[in-house]
Amino acid sequence: MTEHILVVHGMNKGKQNEALQHFLEQILSRNIHDYHIAFLESTKQSLEQVLDTRIQQGAESFNIIPLLLFPAKHYIEDIPMILKVYEYRYPHIKYKIAEPLGTHKLMTKLVKQNIFFKVKSHPKIQHIILMAHGSERYRHPDIALWQLTQDCDVFEIPISMMTLYGYYNYRFNLQHYLKNNTDILIVPIFFYDGFLVNKAKHHIAQMNDDCNIHYASAINFDPLLSTMITERIKQLEVFESVSNSTQLVR
Repeated sequence: MTEHILVVHGMNKGKQNEALQHFLEQILSRNIHDYHIAFLESTKQSLEQVLDTRIQQGAESFNIIPLLLFPAKHYIEDIPMILKVYEYRYPHIKYKIAEPLGTHKLMTKLVKQNIFFKVKSHPKIQHIILMAHGSERYRHPDIALWQLTQDCDVFEIPISMMTLYGYYNYRFNLQHYLKNNTDILIVPIFFYDGFLVNKAKHHIAQMNDDCNIHYASAINFDPLLSTMITERIKQLEVFESVSNSTQLVR
């Protein structure tokens, strides 16, 4: 039997991991019952610790579902590297890695909903900006964010993309929009309104003089995430009988 491991970023300090696990259990309770949660940053529930426990209890096949928005370092390097180590230690195990959630069609639907609610209540908005984490090393997240931005361009309002890090860094690109618009909408493409989002909001407030800045909600563990995760698992199960070798589903 293949076991499902949901991999969350998490934090080594504080109680964020407990809160994340609680949110996930709430949204997954109706659709998914047999799964394990692992964190990339954790002293008690890391991906390595979860794999150790499951392998010791006899598990040999794993579906790895990264709860990440776009393919950057954690998806391209960190998770595969951990799994390669375990594949070397335990040659009999098999695993498959699902695509990130940010490229799922329902993510587009969710972001559109968040934009719609704000545009409806603030009809003077002149520009929409999707803001994600970004990467200084990889172009993959920029390409995925660009596609999401194009898919959300349905409101007859100019729309752009920016990131916290990398080529599209808001620190270098946002000032133009603040100076040339009276009202803009910033849409955080993050799982929740946490430290990074609030830090960016604080810095943007310091950059701004006269523009009215409106913020849409982050994803904030919307129930649609449950459907996205379920469908990512189903996509992996389609490949279950194709090969007995390790595979990375693209």
